[in-house]
Amino acid sequence: MTRITGGRLRGRSIQIPKLPASAHLRPTLSKVRSAIFNSIQGHVDGARVLDIFSGCGSLGFEALSRDALSVAFVEGSPVALKVIRENAQTLKVDEQCRFLRFSLEKERPQDLLDLKRLAGVEAFDLVLIDPPYRRDWESWMVGAEAWGELLTLGGILVIEWLPHTVEDLPEETPFLVKVRQKNYGDSVVTTYKRK
Repeated sequence: MTRITGGRLRGRSIQIPKLPASAHLRPTLSKVRSAIFNSIQGHVDGARVLDIFSGCGSLGFEALSRDALSVAFVEGSPVALKVIRENAQTLKVDEQCRFLRFSLEKERPQDLLDLKRLAGVEAFDLVLIDPPYRRDWESWMVGAEAWGELLTLGGILVIEWLPHTVEDLPEETPFLVKVRQKNYGDSVVTTYKRK
């Protein structure tokens, strides 16, 4: 179990799915979630949020707690997605949520664009990504050309990653520019803005 760190749902519990270790589920630490949302606080209120690799949904629920308009949770594990749905019902935010059972694959970059259609939105204002710590997932996600359609102009993309998985993330891509990067123990959080 973990707790929401701020906003109107602060202190409320979120259940964590019981998955085998091979699933690599590791919820973002409370101090990291708090730091992320403190750094993007002007971009959350009223935002349409996409939470990719949702796990237990902690990042998406933090956004809803801080008055995001809606969250599309994207998770490949049916067990994890069921727990996210149950968490949303317990928190009484399920009407603001879309639950997308979807496994992204690097070999199919069009998958990202499919998320827009599945979530039923024109574009997202905020994208939160906490990928499984696998080699070069982060670089692929940040460099995807889909952000030109998926993320609103001036929208924010936040990605958490481990320094040993990639050397560094780019300062700029065709659609994104790095605006912040900070280390939190073993994790690095990088924030991009849609240009």
